[in-house]
Amino acid sequence: MISMLSELVEKAKVSKKNATLILVGGGSSLVPENTKIEGVGHIKKPRFYFVANALGASLAQVSAINEEIVYPSMGLDPKTQLQTIQEKKKAAFKASDDKAKALAIARGAKEGTIQVSHQTQTMSYSDG
Repeated sequence: MISMLSELVEKAKVSKKNATLILVGGGSSLVPENTKIEGVGHIKKPRFYFVANALGASLAQVSAINEEIVYPSMGLDPKTQLQTIQEKKKAAFKASDDKAKALAIARGAKEGTIQVSHQTQTMSYSDG
């Protein structure tokens, strides 16, 4: 484990000088502060180092996903199809956005801070 830490420190260092290694989280209790690690001049463990991950997790942003498959052209009159398809797509996005926002709020997000991103994929097929 010490050799793995040494390799990671060497990859992260920005100079050839020995680095100060600050350890936090549950795994940091496996490395005593007096451990000799190549490339490390000093090891520090801040007060409450053992709960650093819990603190980070508590500050993380809330997310929510809503996935839907929409067939916007089903049941449409061919004469007005293009405009109606666009309207159906727009309505489907709004409904999906509203569902994702409601889910994010239910998980603890603040209403005014929600950002929605879309990813769409058009799938085509042929009968032959």
